[in-house]
Amino acid sequence: MRPNLFFSINDIYGIIICFFFSLIFLHLTSKHWLKEKKIFQLFLLGFILKVIAIFGSAYFNLYIIKADSTKYFASAVSVSNAIKSLPLKESLKIFYNDFSDLPFSVKCYFSNNEFFNLVYDAHKSFVHVCSLISLLCFDSYIAISFFLSLWAYLGIWLIFKTFYTKYPDSKNVLYLFIIVFPSLVFWTSGVMKEPICIGA
Repeated sequence: MRPNLFFSINDIYGIIICFFFSLIFLHLTSKHWLKEKKIFQLFLLGFILKVIAIFGSAYFNLYIIKADSTKYFASAVSVSNAIKSLPLKESLKIFYNDFSDLPFSVKCYFSNNEFFNLVYDAHKSFVHVCSLISLLCFDSYIAISFFLSLWAYLGIWLIFKTFYTKYPDSKNVLYLFIIVFPSLVFWTSGVMKEPICIGA
């Protein structure tokens, strides 16, 4: 695990990827809600709040309390590095938990690393999802957080839209208690299991 978890050169690359992905994402959503400009403004404000929360959550989880996020991230990067060191056909075995014919260095890591196994054995599916994102984003904590948080934000937005179609006159109250509710914004903005659950 790298000593400086928060900002490294990888995170700069990850932020660049997130920035371009955000532009594409916002362009597509603005076309979708072109007729409802007020709704798109609410969506955009919520999205900006979510991006700010990603950095706040990263600082809180990595530096203040060293939360489970740190363990998930370290495990995801380890799996990502193992995948990079193997041919594609063999790297798929990691996702099937078939370590029998993998090279000794990889097999040894998955079986003899006590810290890794405590996290990996209990949270395999989540670590696999994070490692796939990590492969595409230069092992950047910020980028992994961004894609998980974006998934959560889409789920939160759909909850808002569902209630908004039923109660259009309560738009501001719904927005306040669904999109910008501090606890929901914060706990769905990091490398945690909550963003996956809320997005679903």
